[in-house]
Amino acid sequence: MGRKRLAAIKLPIANADYQHSSSIAFTLIELLVVVSIMGILSVIAGNILINVTRAYNKARAINMLERTGNEVLSAMSNEIRNAVSISQISGGVRATFKDGRTVDFAYVAPTGSRNGYITRNGEAVTSNSWISGVNVASCTFAVNTASNPPIVRVTIRLEEALGASTRRDYEASVNLTTSVALRNY
Repeated sequence: MGRKRLAAIKLPIANADYQHSSSIAFTLIELLVVVSIMGILSVIAGNILINVTRAYNKARAINMLERTGNEVLSAMSNEIRNAVSISQISGGVRATFKDGRTVDFAYVAPTGSRNGYITRNGEAVTSNSWISGVNVASCTFAVNTASNPPIVRVTIRLEEALGASTRRDYEASVNLTTSVALRNY
């Protein structure tokens, strides 16, 4: 009788352990579903990360172009504004000052092996480094001497350097325009 009691006591414990261990186990279907869901979520998270990185790179490239363009336009505007006369020259403008000196601003178009750039008296005022500089894709100077005071309108289009990365997220271009009225005419 002691044996039966002992066996009767062991059997429910063995069954309880077996039932308990089967309740924490996962079936193959459950594991496949979880792995599939995690795979889908990781693809979505990866795409979001790639898009955020591309947007950041493009915004950084546009910001650099705008900063460069605004610096160039500001420097040209300050000099042109203080001129006593302005005249159109080939590819640019000539500002003449009270003391008789002149400053020429001109545009040099890009070629297959060189970025376009803007010059002041023949010296580049934009960075025309093949890889890290900017490409001045176009630049126009329109002088209206009929107005009183004379007005110069400068329009530039900046792009990333011709030798820069060709990745789509680094491609950027900026159009900037300013109008400057002479103060000392």
